Amino acid sequence: MPFTYPDRGAIKFELLARLEAGEMLKDICAAPHMPTENAMRLWAKAPGDDWFGPAVKTAIARGTWMRRYAFRQAAADELVARRCAGETLRAILRDAHMPTYGGYTFWRRTQVPFAARLSELEAAQRVQRGWNLKGGRRPYDPAVAERLLDAVFTGRRLTDLHRTDPTLPGTRVVDRWRAENRVFDARLRDAVRIGRKVRGGKARNPFADPDLADAVLDAVSEGATLNQVARMPGMPSATTLYSWKQDGEFARQLRVTYLHAAEFVMEEGEQYAGVRGQSRPKHAALRRARALRARAWS
Repeated sequence: MPFTYPDRGAIKFELLARLEAGEMLKDICAAPHMPTENAMRLWAKAPGDDWFGPAVKTAIARGTWMRRYAFRQAAADELVARRCAGETLRAILRDAHMPTYGGYTFWRRTQVPFAARLSELEAAQRVQRGWNLKGGRRPYDPAVAERLLDAVFTGRRLTDLHRTDPTLPGTRVVDRWRAENRVFDARLRDAVRIGRKVRGGKARNPFADPDLADAVLDAVSEGATLNQVARMPGMPSATTLYSWKQDGEFARQLRVTYLHAAEFVMEEGEQYAGVRGQSRPKHAALRRARALRARAWS
């Protein structure tokens, strides 16, 4: 005789609760008291249980949201502590137990204490770098501007100066200074032109804004192509994005993002196929995963 579960209703509600909490379907079904994925497929197709299949699909969607965006106090405390120690945000978010960049931005928008701690930390770091925080803007400083121009004249890239010397302004501040001071803008243009000749040719345009680069990688992880990212508000043009791919570090991170997205697509397709008992979702996921892997190595 086939094995029957003594309390199928309780098992179903436990399964739905654990899926909504963010657990993976294959991990839940691996428990001894839980049904296999084949048994779940039969339960979802049972004539008297028309509600169970759609309920599992909804629970999987909610669980995916929980894994990406649900606030975790321990992870938030570790993130703040590592930022205090001087670690970059990109390096922190690479860890598997940390949120994605989308989850991080969601936390900052929705968790007031977490956002306040990060804002205080960033303000303290700006003070340590010698910023004038009146109005939250760094005013034009002729002495600093001269140091910056001298460095660019010698062939150093404008996008690398702030990374190597935090007392120099970043690209956003430099752009504002150029808009406010036309003489500085003209001198900087000359310095950039001469610096390129010193380096031996026109320089490539590596990504300069870490937050913008993280936003591009986050959009790619959601399945967008670089052309689709370029059409999003506030994103660089497609020409700029493809020039970023010439930068070794950005190209490596883009490749890893594509491969992780391919794994997620396959995993999600297998879950839906297991619940619905159909091969079509799995085949569609396989095609999407192949396309993502092709982008990773293009």
